[in-house]
Amino acid sequence: TQEALIYAIQYEEGLSDSIANGHFGPSTQSLLPTLQVGDADGTDNFVRLFQAAMRFNGYDVSFDGQFDANLSSKVKDFQSFTKLTVNGQADFQTWASLLVSTGDPSRDGSACDCITEITPARAETLRQHGYETVGRYLTNVPGGLNKKIQPGELENIFNAGLTVYPIYQTVGRDASYFNEEQGKEDAISAFKAAQDYGFKDGTIIYFAVDFDALGYQISGNIIPYFRSIKQSLNVLGYDYKVGVYGARNVCIQVSEAGHAVSSFVSGMSTGFSGNLGYPLPGNWAFNQISTITIGSGDGQIQIDNNIKSGRDNGASSVSSEVSNNDPSVHSVSSPFAEIQEIYSSESVDTISYSKAYDIKLGRIEGELTGQIIFGDASKGNWDLGVDKAINGDVMDGIINQFLNKMLEDGYLPSGVNEVTEARAEVDRIMDKIPNISEIRVDQLNPKLSSESPFFIMEYLVIEIMRKSAPSVYVKEKLALTDVDWDEDKLQKEAQIIILILILAYATSFAVSAAVIAALGKRLGQALARSMGMLSK
Repeated sequence: TQEALIYAIQYEEGLSDSIANGHFGPSTQSLLPTLQVGDADGTDNFVRLFQAAMRFNGYDVSFDGQFDANLSSKVKDFQSFTKLTVNGQADFQTWASLLVSTGDPSRDGSACDCITEITPARAETLRQHGYETVGRYLTNVPGGLNKKIQPGELENIFNAGLTVYPIYQTVGRDASYFNEEQGKEDAISAFKAAQDYGFKDGTIIYFAVDFDALGYQISGNIIPYFRSIKQSLNVLGYDYKVGVYGARNVCIQVSEAGHAVSSFVSGMSTGFSGNLGYPLPGNWAFNQISTITIGSGDGQIQIDNNIKSGRDNGASSVSSEVSNNDPSVHSVSSPFAEIQEIYSSESVDTISYSKAYDIKLGRIEGELTGQIIFGDASKGNWDLGVDKAINGDVMDGIINQFLNKMLEDGYLPSGVNEVTEARAEVDRIMDKIPNISEIRVDQLNPKLSSESPFFIMEYLVIEIMRKSAPSVYVKEKLALTDVDWDEDKLQKEAQIIILILILAYATSFAVSAAVIAALGKRLGQALARSMGMLSK
């Protein structure tokens, strides 16, 4: 481990047990040797320890105690990657960058981030101290500091010849904050704020993970959060890119999962487990290494000093044409599963659902997939053939037809003497999935029973096209793999919707009278429970 390596260095340095503690402190730093080509281990093992540090950072070097030309070449690669002076030597800054996430915290960075407004005087201070790029916040936290970009501030930054990269953070200080729904909300909030400020296509927005996330929290909370951010931004119209702020391990895992293109590393958090034993991410753009105060008078400003790799040079201008634009963002809901899908007024063509959702309606289980279609409903993709299709326009007549048949055969709930009573309950439930334009149902071949639930099916596929908004259609596919109609915990309204869709198909395609009778009996039971006429 990284701590064990530092202990080994402290042993070679001859530090007493009272001083050696596995931390990269002043005594350890002051006794580090500078190594170069031709040096070799003898009575000490500093070359091997340096080689071990190189290996810990992902460089394939020998472990032979010889500082040769091959090792020097790999050192130059590391120095170039971390933006150190490239000399091929094991000097102090190289040792530091190998051993701790800050590297040498006294290094002069060319980027910074801050919670303070950049006034013209402060912008000039930054410029005079060699800063090129500044990170600023898109929004405030309710009840928190006023740290977001202020009116006229971007102009101050650009007039000084500086660039800016946007940061999005509300809280994000423990794992409970991070989930798919929060990712969607934060994507929308960041998108709107970036649009308001005029940030252009291609801008990278850094979303913050400001705590020491452990491995299970990264996989269970952080990655789903960033996956949702990326998916949500993809459907919102503008080409904003996702960046991640956090410890090295967070940045590495989110980026390797494909959910971030750039990393802003919280290198100052040297004690975070996510910064111990992990290399700088390959896509690092900024490494936050120290908090300093520069300038004087009106130009004085406290900043987090960042090393900049050059992978993200920030925005040098914004578009005034989209300032104060508030895009219309819409959510899609489904009666069959809890889904998290959005689109904007600028979305075009077809958007597939971001994932397959679990259908868990009591003992009816399966998978829900879908598409959001803009403009022409015919652009939707169907898995079932057109020979399985029913036009939504005939649904009203079909529903009345089988409700009349149910009344005639005595399948409506006891006490319901008029079709209009049952129809009112059906309409109330079907309002949860309005404006059906087409349904398709896989071939019905259930096993019939004389007792409830009257029929049994192990697998069923239903596809539904409905109009969600003007020129916006939703096409969903239900692949039901576990269908139990007679479970007390069954969600009655979703069951009734599925039964009505099946009955519509059965009535339209002249399915056997026995199957329709079984479906009618089951629907009658479900309506009775829904109308409070059965205890369960």
